[in-house]
Amino acid sequence: MQKTRSKQDSKTIYAPTNICYTGCDNMNEAILNIGGLTDFSTVDFPGKLASVLFLCGCPFRCPWCYNGDLALSKNCFELSVGVVFEKIMSWRDMIDAVAVTGGEPVMQADALIDLFKKLRAEGLSLKIDSDCFYPESLEKIIPFLDYVAVDVKTSPGRPLEYAKVTGFKGDAVDLVKKVRQSLEVLRKSGKPIEVRTTIVSDMNDSAQIIKEIAKEVGFADSYVLQQFEPREGLLDKSFESKEVVERKKMLELGKAAKEAGLKKVIVRTKENGSEVV
Repeated sequence: MQKTRSKQDSKTIYAPTNICYTGCDNMNEAILNIGGLTDFSTVDFPGKLASVLFLCGCPFRCPWCYNGDLALSKNCFELSVGVVFEKIMSWRDMIDAVAVTGGEPVMQADALIDLFKKLRAEGLSLKIDSDCFYPESLEKIIPFLDYVAVDVKTSPGRPLEYAKVTGFKGDAVDLVKKVRQSLEVLRKSGKPIEVRTTIVSDMNDSAQIIKEIAKEVGFADSYVLQQFEPREGLLDKSFESKEVVERKKMLELGKAAKEAGLKKVIVRTKENGSEVV
């Protein structure tokens, strides 16, 4: 999943070795496959100070992915829901929310729901990031959430392009069907929804594509166009030197999205940060 911040950007990563907390002996407890856990973040949950849980696994192989290890489930570890809950609660005095990202966290829906029930009982607000590939699981999780951010990689009306952009090897038509089903779940949810598209040169950087996406996500509270930033460690090494879409063009794409009728459009670039169009 492409986000404005990667696991490697996080302030503190908790990745235990031979550490056990209360509840470790409960062999019947659900298990989460984890890449890391931060104590707190100011950027992952709008308006809240949040602990961030990074989960492993993803159905996509986006070539520009910043969190390749999470997508490939490399350097991950398993912890019970009880252990994760206890670690988060050790930071309760600092945080008022928990954001869960990946990878694709919805892949671990059942274990997440167990964790969310515990966290909500403690008054914590909850958010997930998702790639919209698991509509049934997303629908199960939605009732526990206070905020949802999803990535729409390109126009769902272009199945073959969507499969190429995401590195998906399965049925492209089924892929975009699932994306659209997930968007419908979000539309009906009544939750605050943020939709994001990472703009990559020669892949999804046309005004027509953005307009097509905008028509699919008109229900969103905000639509964010974020500038792809080349860096080391991407899934596809050739993207480490790929040309960046300039701020001027990013703003033009933002205007195209706004003209398509979206409520709020934000453009994020390295040059100027977040700008409301």
